[in-house]
Amino acid sequence: MGLLAGHYLKSKTDIALFLAVIIISEIIIMRFNRMKVFFVLSIFTILGMVLAFKSITPKSEIAERFVRNGVEVYVEGIVSDEYISENGYQVMNLRKANIYTDNANTNDKFNITAVCEKGVNIENGMTVKIKGVIEKGDEAPFPGMFSQNNYMYYNGYDYSIFGDTFEITSKNIQKDFYWYIENLRDCVNEKIDTILPVREGGILKAMITGEKRYIDEYYTDIFKKAGISHILAVSGLHMSVVSGFIYFLFSVIFRLSRRISSLITIPFIIMFMLFCGSNPSVVRACIMSLIILIGNIIREESDILNSVAVAALIILIVSPESLYSISFQLSFIAAIGIGMGNEISERFDNINSFVKSVAFISMGANIMTLPLCMYYFYGVSIASLFLNIIVIPVAGIIVIMGFVSVITSFLIHFLGVFLAGTVFVLINFIKFLAAITENSKYLYIETGSINIIAVLLFYITFVWIFIFIDKKYIRCFSIVTALLFSFIINYDYIFKKNEFAFINVGKGNSAVYTTYDGFTAVVDGGGHFLDFGNNTGINDVIPYLEYKGEDSVDVLFISNMNEYNAKGAIEIIENFDVKNVIIPKFDFAKTGIYTKLVESTFERNIPLYEVSFGDSVNLNNKAEFEILYPFLDYQIYDGNENHSSIVMKFKDRENTILFTGDIEKSDQNLILSKNIDLKSDIVKIPAYTDFIDDFSKNISPDIGIISSDEDISNNIKDVLDKYHIKYYNTSVNKSLVVELYSDFYKIKPVIETE
Repeated sequence: MGLLAGHYLKSKTDIALFLAVIIISEIIIMRFNRMKVFFVLSIFTILGMVLAFKSITPKSEIAERFVRNGVEVYVEGIVSDEYISENGYQVMNLRKANIYTDNANTNDKFNITAVCEKGVNIENGMTVKIKGVIEKGDEAPFPGMFSQNNYMYYNGYDYSIFGDTFEITSKNIQKDFYWYIENLRDCVNEKIDTILPVREGGILKAMITGEKRYIDEYYTDIFKKAGISHILAVSGLHMSVVSGFIYFLFSVIFRLSRRISSLITIPFIIMFMLFCGSNPSVVRACIMSLIILIGNIIREESDILNSVAVAALIILIVSPESLYSISFQLSFIAAIGIGMGNEISERFDNINSFVKSVAFISMGANIMTLPLCMYYFYGVSIASLFLNIIVIPVAGIIVIMGFVSVITSFLIHFLGVFLAGTVFVLINFIKFLAAITENSKYLYIETGSINIIAVLLFYITFVWIFIFIDKKYIRCFSIVTALLFSFIINYDYIFKKNEFAFINVGKGNSAVYTTYDGFTAVVDGGGHFLDFGNNTGINDVIPYLEYKGEDSVDVLFISNMNEYNAKGAIEIIENFDVKNVIIPKFDFAKTGIYTKLVESTFERNIPLYEVSFGDSVNLNNKAEFEILYPFLDYQIYDGNENHSSIVMKFKDRENTILFTGDIEKSDQNLILSKNIDLKSDIVKIPAYTDFIDDFSKNISPDIGIISSDEDISNNIKDVLDKYHIKYYNTSVNKSLVVELYSDFYKIKPVIETE
């Protein structure tokens, strides 16, 4: 709580009110639960605020100025990890990196992720120099979606850089502690490649070395839907298997005492933690294992909830940014769920102890992680409740046999390959179980991301129930909070709220319309210089549709055949369930983008409709698009296909939005000559063409929305200022949502501006 307050609260008044609430809550806890903690909660909260302030304070103001001004710099550091990405780029993680220009030097050391064109061979421990512009990573386009900035922050990286050029400044390998760890991990990964096929080897690497980038994307997806993706991240399961196996080896095989066996096991699990990369889930599991082993040494029993708390405190004191890591959050919430499930299982004496413990542990972990899975991954796996009963013990055998196979293969290769056969069979067994859920809408439910307030309410309820479990009024409190949770989850349906989201896709256009009762329409899909299969449709629009919990698009509009609008739209057609596609009725050049569109719709048997002035497209009987342009009787042909742009007025009850595509000045004059009713509440402004005075006057909007990768021209600003039109630009405000109610709307940008 202190870390969150220190990160987000800015004014002294807010901080004072927050601390007052903490102190009052602490007094209530001590009064009713007889916990004489003497304001320990307040002390740790203040500590958290101090740590948060320290963690968000930039290391160097000079480096921050380089970022703000887009200054080209040199970055020189030691390579700690290096690989070739799926796109063919050379990715390097640099430590002890210096940032400088010809005129300024930061005189600090940073951790930096560098991306360059594939070039010369480099090895871990070499020193390289890269020239380019440093960045802090993109913010999440919407709350709950992936944020590159947050990912870098909680993984300990200060900046990223795309190198224009890079060179090796020193081939002398600096063999420090990090080099030996990375080298050992690389050796193990290379050995796995020799004893298992690529796909199975990628899964084993994730399970015993923590390297998840080798996993086939298909298996990552089906493991997620099956609710068993936790076995692919080294965590408590893997740590308990490793520590349990080593403890068993010394206590049973070598017949050493409990205390001696525990003492010998400790350095092994610390080395395993360092070997796997020391991410939050591994560190948490290591600390909890250490607490149990130390308890064996001093003959004291450990308590799982206290062990979780101690592990959390240690990690957050050392690394406050870990709080924002999905891995940290899921790891600790799951551990708490396991503790609760274990306590509940002890009340059932007539069930087999193994089945009972696995079943209740699985149930506890799944229930506690449910809200976070909905918030971050936009779905919940029903299958996980049953599959984990089978998968958890099988995964434990895979971890043990994986290590045995690798170690054996270093000594006797053919024997290692023989033993790896067991690993191969078990991994394929788990893959078979996971594949069952792939095409079942009942075993995995796409929920979309839920409101963060609902997530917090869920966990606050559990905390209060745990504290006041024996109090009479806890039932009433539980009912009230359950009703509040249900209200927040169903807020859109209760108030019949629809949304039009304008997505930040750079220079192109893309907007997504979703209704409270499940109708979806998309206007354009963005697109830029990247090839099909790695463009805005896949990288930006489809993730937003998944974020909203949509599994299909009812109507996809493509306003013109400009690659900045159509490339991403075609990706949506090829990678998502699209029911209908609508384009302007225009004599397009029968090559390039248009041909690709026709082929894609034909192959998937998707109806392709052409529209022009006078047509209308009805959406679920509540909204419609009225087509205002292009005209059939007069069209402009000069090689610029922006003249084909669909201009349409969207109507949702009492709200109106005018979409203008990329129409040119001549098209605007042509529309004005027809005396068409253009008046709308909001206008989507063409960013890279002139927005003429009379056209704006006829629309008379309250709000203008521009989709671009840079600030708009002075011409557009002058027109907007003249008619007092407030505008938002995706290059500044990032993505934004227009919330549509029955007779009013709200604008919610990701980044608010004056």
